[in-house]
Amino acid sequence: MQHKKNYIAWAVDYHDFPEHGELLEQLHFLLRYGILAPSSHNSQPWQFKIVGDVIYLLNSADRQLPWGDPDGRLRHIALGAALRNILVAADYFGFDATYDLLPAEIPSAVAVVRVIKQRTVRVGNNHLLTVISKRSTNRNHYSLTMPPPAFFEAVRLKNTSSIHAVVLPMAQYGEKIADVVGEGIMSAMSKTGFRAEMSKYKKSNLTKSFVGMPGFDMGFSTLMSLLLPSIIRFLPIAPLVKKKDGTLLKKHTPAVVVISTATDEPRAWLEAGLQYGELILVAEQLSLVTHFMAAAVVVGDCYKKLQAVTGSNFRPQVFFRVGFTPNTIPHSPRRTHEHCLTTV
Repeated sequence: MQHKKNYIAWAVDYHDFPEHGELLEQLHFLLRYGILAPSSHNSQPWQFKIVGDVIYLLNSADRQLPWGDPDGRLRHIALGAALRNILVAADYFGFDATYDLLPAEIPSAVAVVRVIKQRTVRVGNNHLLTVISKRSTNRNHYSLTMPPPAFFEAVRLKNTSSIHAVVLPMAQYGEKIADVVGEGIMSAMSKTGFRAEMSKYKKSNLTKSFVGMPGFDMGFSTLMSLLLPSIIRFLPIAPLVKKKDGTLLKKHTPAVVVISTATDEPRAWLEAGLQYGELILVAEQLSLVTHFMAAAVVVGDCYKKLQAVTGSNFRPQVFFRVGFTPNTIPHSPRRTHEHCLTTV
């Protein structure tokens, strides 16, 4: 599948970095990792512009999700994760990188990254860069083995005066968390606009699209994947989805991670996305898999109930499952970095 045009972006190999090439060529290579970040509905809401030694991370206006992400929260989290990938790649390939979020002098940019080539490429397989192209969202059943202490420590280190991150064992919190997620699912999928929007991003296993979620992401056969968009759009499946995800959380998930912020505005969403982007790479490095679930943080007041579970007065922004599973999931389609470049 990776040989198809809409999957070729995942074939990036860090050994191919043009160490002796021009700076522009090297910055293009960094972007090949930026575009591999996760995003809601696999909408990939990013654009990039390169000017000299500066990378501008821009919001792609045609990737909005007015029903699933009306305030742009999930979009900014995805952009933060893309920024994290770029920073990880820059570090591996010998750049010192600094960044500014939402620079006032450039209203169209959500982030500006400035780089200086200071070192040769790092050697070894222990860097987070080496797992970016291996990561995928895994919606499978997980074993009930808890993540190792190294993951708990990585999460603990994310806590600052403006960020709160916590691992919640589902053996203790499963019922409460499943109830919150279920409430969000029922509310979101009761809206015809939300179902219509989601159906556009549900793709068949044979898709040639560069965005969206093929049926195999959710374990569906090719036949079922062809029917899925119509099923989502026209049938009242919310109770079935609620039951399925409730079972997934209570019986097949050892832990979830919640990342919360002191404030609730675009800068905080980007910061949460930066931390999320790093933690899912740490998880991948530890042979863990992850699965972002949006309902508990974006639908109505569900976040308040999740907030009560975390015991923090910070606003939950990111919620994802984490665990081990022998079941692998192929990558989702991806636009190449050339598709995402703009000169505007």
